[in-house]
Amino acid sequence: MLGKFFNRFFKHSNGSAWWSKAKISFIASFILNLVITIYGLIQKTLAVNVILTLLIGTAIIYIQTLTASCLKTSKCSILAWLQLLGVICYILFAGYVVANRFVINLDIAGSSVSLKDQYKVEAFGTPQLKLVLFPGKDYKVSATKKVAKLFLPANMGGKKFTKKQIEDAGIKTEDITSIKKSDNIVMVLYNSDNLTGERSVYYDNKNNFQTLSSGKWYKKIDSIHIFRKSFFEKYSKDPATIFYGKDYTSNSMRLWVLPNEQSATFSKDEIKFHGINEKTVTSILNHGKWTTTGYDNSNMTGRSKTITKNVLKLSSENDNKFKSFKVERKSNNKKYEN
Repeated sequence: MLGKFFNRFFKHSNGSAWWSKAKISFIASFILNLVITIYGLIQKTLAVNVILTLLIGTAIIYIQTLTASCLKTSKCSILAWLQLLGVICYILFAGYVVANRFVINLDIAGSSVSLKDQYKVEAFGTPQLKLVLFPGKDYKVSATKKVAKLFLPANMGGKKFTKKQIEDAGIKTEDITSIKKSDNIVMVLYNSDNLTGERSVYYDNKNNFQTLSSGKWYKKIDSIHIFRKSFFEKYSKDPATIFYGKDYTSNSMRLWVLPNEQSATFSKDEIKFHGINEKTVTSILNHGKWTTTGYDNSNMTGRSKTITKNVLKLSSENDNKFKSFKVERKSNNKKYEN
């Protein structure tokens, strides 16, 4: 019965069968649209919008392929192929999207990576990105030590890499001597496993990653968090910043809150790790998005002062008094929810 319906569907009113190329193109397009629709429903996209998109897309493809078949039947081969060209281009594009989203390689050098270590799709069409870790300075390799490539899959906003995952990729963490990163990646380095301990956020490529042998990260990287810059900017752009000098001058430190965090703390040791001495902060910039609390003691303890606005110069009771900080999002600054 299904076969009869199938054969009748692909027949013209004069009884002639559809042009085979048009028939195959319609079926391929419909299957791709169906796969994308199912994914949209799984991701809890509004069902009405997803189904309407399927119906409208299918109707357009049907008209395109039917017209192409009619032209072929009328022996207008060139026009038929021109009519079918748009459908073929759509199949190639939709196939690329489906392949990147559903046939993503979740292996790092053969080691399986859990989806919980990634962030949900942000937008279709964003490319795969990679971070390359080298055992030698200036991106050099040796006969005994290999490079490791950490991949951020296409369409994903971010991904976490533990010490084991980095070493499964091919390099011991203590051997990391230089890092090659694209400007589309925001890199977060941690000096302990499982994204713990002191961390540094590298938002751009102003820092020199060609050699870590003379820097604070030499033989100290134990886990890495990478983000797509467009994703990171959506949730963490314009961080709270503390300054040595008044009027936002002199040495400074950006207090980054990551996209998946509601707040972040910065102990005396972490601030010192970034080259900022205790009791030296004079001005604070919150950009209207953050609330910064300064503490008199090392680990967010002791007397505290919460600052919600930009402060060109702290009052005498708070100027050069803080040893540690906590930064929280304001209500107008939502975090990423998986």
